[in-house]
Amino acid sequence: MSDKGSKNFLYGFILGGIVGAALAFLYAPRTGKELRESIKNGTGKTISELDGYFEYARNSVGQVVNEAKKKSEELVNQAKNLMQESEELLSKAKDIDIDEDIKNFPVSGIDAYKPDHF
Repeated sequence: MSDKGSKNFLYGFILGGIVGAALAFLYAPRTGKELRESIKNGTGKTISELDGYFEYARNSVGQVVNEAKKKSEELVNQAKNLMQESEELLSKAKDIDIDEDIKNFPVSGIDAYKPDHF
């Protein structure tokens, strides 16, 4: 099941529980005072359960954000290291002195057959 489908299922489950509890309270044979007390207790219990779910979600989001920050910092450091290594390689490549023979090496097939290259 996808994340979105899981969320929708959870929301539907919670809403269904609330509606079912409300209908059960309304159709139960009780006096008005008992019904109000029962609704008050049920509402308090539901609110405390929802607070627990929200706290869990808040902590989960915080963990995900912290992990994403750590991973992005690692990636930034890796990119910096790669840039530094490439700059060092480029600097070394610039320092290499090319021999005169390589500089005068024929650059095309036509140049290779010129008499001054033999």
